[in-house]
Amino acid sequence: MVSPDGIGELLRSIRKRADRTREQQAKLLTAAGPWCGVENLKRWESERRLPSPA
Repeated sequence: MVSPDGIGELLRSIRKRADRTREQQAKLLTAAGPWCGVENLKRWESERRLPSPA
């Protein structure tokens, strides 16, 4: 595991350290693909679904 608290907590802490909302983070990540929306970020941070390595 990447973080003792889980990947969701790691993703959330990175976003919060950058002082971004989920909407702002999703807008930055849309360059990686349309699947980086707000709902997916929410799922990733809550670990209901995890991002693929790609």
